[in-house]
Amino acid sequence: MWVRSRTGFLVALSLPIFKLSKRSVSMFRAMTLPVSEQRTVVEIFVEGRRVVAREGETLAAALLNSDVVPFRYTPVSGKPRAPLCLMGVCFDCLVEVDGAQNVQSCMVRVEAGMQVKIPRGARRAGDVK
Repeated sequence: MWVRSRTGFLVALSLPIFKLSKRSVSMFRAMTLPVSEQRTVVEIFVEGRRVVAREGETLAAALLNSDVVPFRYTPVSGKPRAPLCLMGVCFDCLVEVDGAQNVQSCMVRVEAGMQVKIPRGARRAGDVK
């Protein structure tokens, strides 16, 4: 089943483990901190769409908080993938960042103006960054 998240991205819901509503697709939520402890809000762009994130948080966390799922589609089967480990082990969070392909989004900190693309299939040959 596919639903549209509040940011406009399509989200795949296959076999739900948890009962999710259309209003709250993601089980990931940012902690609420006092204003004095909150990080600066910055804009990044995912597939050309503006996404708000906190400076210094991981790109994977920012994308999950904005309901951007899936992060990529596998080269062989085209199946959607999203982060599993969030610590750089599984490679399910690969995205394209500022033209660099196969970047582990869980290992990259958000920076203002970042351009993120969702990979569809195999890496493009000859693109090296």
